[in-house]
Amino acid sequence: MRREGRYVLWDEEDVDDRLWLPLIRFIARAKDNGVAPWAVFELDYRDFMLMNGVERRPRPFLYVYKHVDSRRHVCVDEEGTPYRLVGGGTDGRYLVSLFTRGVWQLDPIFIREARRQFGEGQELECLDDDTRWGEQPTPAAPPPAGPRHLQIVR
Repeated sequence: MRREGRYVLWDEEDVDDRLWLPLIRFIARAKDNGVAPWAVFELDYRDFMLMNGVERRPRPFLYVYKHVDSRRHVCVDEEGTPYRLVGGGTDGRYLVSLFTRGVWQLDPIFIREARRQFGEGQELECLDDDTRWGEQPTPAAPPPAGPRHLQIVR
């Protein structure tokens, strides 16, 4: 094992079963939460590669896995909670994510399959807004009339 900044990289001889437990917990928790069951039940931890770890003291350590077919990443903590990387700072930052987003970000084929099963007219883009599938995101309020000022939005 070696560290490069906040990233942890494991040598082949360092990788053992305990490093796969966070991914197994993520898949199990996604199934328990009923996230896209026709997609989640296809997930198998053996279809992933362990890429690296991310040290974030005092926040939870993250494990980054890559799906072998889609080449997309999922980041999870020890308990299997998904995270997503957002811009900011020098390396970006990781925020807790929804299980829905964690599953759907793995493979755009899931989205194509959903459209095939549920019809082309089904809106699936709402997943990009951290809303649950099938719910429409709340539209943003129109800007106030009058002079423009810098406004902090939270």
